[in-house]
Amino acid sequence: MSENNFFDESILTKKNQESTSKQQNYEISYHIKTYDNQYHFYVQNKNNRMNATEISDLLKSDDKVQLNEKEIALLSYISHRLGIIQSLYKIVTDLDLILGYLKEVSHPFYFEENLSSFSTDELKLDFEFVLDEFSNVKLELLSQVKPIITNKEILVLKENSFYPLCSKITYALYKEIFGGKNSFSVDSFLALKNTLLSQLEQAHSVSLNSDVDNLVNMKKEQKVCDVILEVGRTNHFVTFEVKYKIGEEYFDVDLYTYAETLNWMDKHPKIKTAIVDNTRIEFVSDKSLSSEEFRDIFISCRMRPSISSKNPFSAMLPISSLELVIKNLVPKLKERFTIEYKNGEKLELIQGEVEFEVDTKLVKRVNLFEFAVKFKIGEEYVDLDFLKELVQKNKKYFQLTDGTTVNVENVREINKWIEFLNRYEFERSKGVYKTQSSAALELDEFLRDFADKHLTSNQEYKELIQEMKEKNPITPIEMPEEVSTILRDYQKEGIHWLSFLRKYNFGGILADEMGLGKTIQALTAVKSLQGPHIVICPKT
Repeated sequence: MSENNFFDESILTKKNQESTSKQQNYEISYHIKTYDNQYHFYVQNKNNRMNATEISDLLKSDDKVQLNEKEIALLSYISHRLGIIQSLYKIVTDLDLILGYLKEVSHPFYFEENLSSFSTDELKLDFEFVLDEFSNVKLELLSQVKPIITNKEILVLKENSFYPLCSKITYALYKEIFGGKNSFSVDSFLALKNTLLSQLEQAHSVSLNSDVDNLVNMKKEQKVCDVILEVGRTNHFVTFEVKYKIGEEYFDVDLYTYAETLNWMDKHPKIKTAIVDNTRIEFVSDKSLSSEEFRDIFISCRMRPSISSKNPFSAMLPISSLELVIKNLVPKLKERFTIEYKNGEKLELIQGEVEFEVDTKLVKRVNLFEFAVKFKIGEEYVDLDFLKELVQKNKKYFQLTDGTTVNVENVREINKWIEFLNRYEFERSKGVYKTQSSAALELDEFLRDFADKHLTSNQEYKELIQEMKEKNPITPIEMPEEVSTILRDYQKEGIHWLSFLRKYNFGGILADEMGLGKTIQALTAVKSLQGPHIVICPKT
């Protein structure tokens, strides 16, 4: 008997198979993408986002050997900041840290779904100084790149590659330029021009357009700035504010020297230098402007405005004084100021009424009456709660969305509607009121007081009102042969009445004098109905 002393190679094969079965075939990629104007980072495996648990499992598995040191550090950092099932990490203050890791990862990195890379070459950019529409000097970036601002450095993205910028220029200057603070007043630019150009030209191409290049040699003048009064309105107030205007720019008068502040150390007359017709004009404040004069114009019209504690050239009046403002105050203000209306909406007051649109619906088989009522001012609809507030606060003026202010005249009718809708226990839902059928008669009676109303009704409601007014059924009732010849007209009318009550699920009483035939009227009405009936009467 011979023994097999050779090594069993199947043990190694089996072990290798077990190890292979534990490994997963990871295809890792890193992504930064913008959601809601905020950078977000996530990790994908085979086009599926990995949550924190899956990332942690990867770091514990044998597949960790696929990752380099920076990737392990990045994934550890992200997994600790995500919730267990979260996969999307919002980058707030650590963009520089994440980009620092991504520079050295061995797996693909995508920025805004484009495969991206990092370069160590410093990128040279093209800038130009231009004049904008407000006569400010603006530094524009001509190069087709996307600046990426972090807490420590500025990178620029060009053709899916991230480039650093020249380190000779400070991070602070780059951040000002790319962070939106790239405009200068004419005076500031002329003071900083040489220093600014010498710094930027160390690493980048900088040019000045002809308008900017000519600033130094332009003719200089000083001019008192134009003063305008901006008039506006809200639902509750008419507002007034005195401002300086240069081109399309506005400046608060209170920030600069005026009559009451000529000797104040914190006020100065200079507002702005602007370019007008190839002339460098220095606009200064109007020293004759007086906050007391501004207030006295209101007082002369017997109005006491609310003056802002922060700006004595800003005032407001309640909208209830709009009629007097238009007739008396505005003409006085025009004698001193050029008036501009906020958002181009002039002060106008038109006389108007709340219109009522009523849509009625009667469902007699279920004893249900519902009606929708809409309240309309001009071309706009308002709800009942708004009208209640209008009445409770004794307001007469309503501002439409087009800026028109309406003087609501029919307050009495509005009060009637409020009282009517409060009188009954209506079930209310989005302007639709529901109750029992009997309320239909009350509504019809109520609407008789309104000359201007828009009423639409279903057929059952129309029939009810018609039968009530004419006191005759729309569909005649056939009287039984045995009584048709002996019934008198008032008894037939009583039978019609009982049929009407039955038709609309109303309750009612026949209250004729004794001996006038109430019994035969009741029995005839019962006979016209199908099914069993119960008659309750005294023994006598």
